[in-house]
Amino acid sequence: MVRGHPPSSPHRGTPWGRSLAIIGAFSGLVLVFGYYAAVPHAFESNTATLTGPKANATLDETKLARVTTRRNETLSVERKGDLRRKAPPAIPADPTAHPPAPRVGNSGSWVEGLVETEYGTIRVHEFNPGAVGGVPVISFHGMRAMKRVVEEWLPVGEAIATTGARVLVPNLHSNPHTKPRKLKGNDFSRIVVSLIEHASPKDKKAVLMGKSWSGKELLDFAASHKSMVEKLVLVAPAVTMGAKEVIVRVSSIPICLCWAEDDHMVSFRTADLFKDVPGLKLVTAKTGGHFVLPAFAQPIVDFIAG
Repeated sequence: MVRGHPPSSPHRGTPWGRSLAIIGAFSGLVLVFGYYAAVPHAFESNTATLTGPKANATLDETKLARVTTRRNETLSVERKGDLRRKAPPAIPADPTAHPPAPRVGNSGSWVEGLVETEYGTIRVHEFNPGAVGGVPVISFHGMRAMKRVVEEWLPVGEAIATTGARVLVPNLHSNPHTKPRKLKGNDFSRIVVSLIEHASPKDKKAVLMGKSWSGKELLDFAASHKSMVEKLVLVAPAVTMGAKEVIVRVSSIPICLCWAEDDHMVSFRTADLFKDVPGLKLVTAKTGGHFVLPAFAQPIVDFIAG
C-alpha cells in the first residue's frame, strides 16, 4: 500500500477483482451503446417537430388539435348530459286562461264558445247563438270521451237549428272537473242549471236531450227541477228497474224515447219501463247500436216543434 493514498479494494489485484472490473466495463459499454442507439431517433423526432418555423407551426397545430379535441369531448359530455336531463313536467292547460278562438262548423251552422259553470268553463258547440225567443235546446253526450260520442248530437242539433231554435251541445270532457266520471251527487244538476241559465237567462227553461249516462242523469234532474224542463229527449238512457219511480215522477213532462233494437250496451227491453208514461213518443230503429242515429233526427225535430 502506498503511503498518502486511500486504501484500495481488498479484491484489487485478485482474480475475483479483475472479473468484477471486466463485468462492470462490459455493462457500461452496453448502457452507452443502448443510449446512443435510442437517443438519435428521439432527437430526430424532436428536431422534426421543434426546430424551424414549419416545426413551430406543427407544434401549434398539434396543441390546437389537442385543445379542440378536449373541448369537443367536453361539449359531447355536456350534450349527453343535456339529453339525460328530464324535461320539466308539463303544466296542465287551464281552459279559462286562454279562451279558444271561435271555431265554425263545416256547414257554418255552429260556433264554439265557452260557458261558465261552478266547476269552471266548458266548451260548447252552439247553433243560432244569437237567436231570441223560443225555448233553447241543450244536449248531453254519453260517458266516454271519444270524439264520436262527444259530438254525436251535432247532426241532430243542426236539424233542430233549421227551425230557428238555439241549440247547445256542450263537451263535458273539455274541463277536468266536469268529466262524467268525476261528477258525483248533484254535480251534474248544477252544470245543467248553469247551461240553462246561460241559454235562457230570462225564462230559465230548456228542452233537454241526453244519451245513455246523461239520459239517466237528466231523468233525475227533471224529477227535481220540473220547472226548468220543457221537454225531454232520451236516447237509450242507462236506467235500471230502480228508475221506475223517477220515471213516474217525470211523466208529466213530454218525453221522446229513441232506441235501436240491437243496442248492445243498454238493452232495448229497458224501454218497457217507460210504457206507462202518458203521451210517450217512442222512436225505434232495427239496427244502429248504442248511438244517436241520423234516423232519430227528424222525429226529434217534429217532437220539439209539436
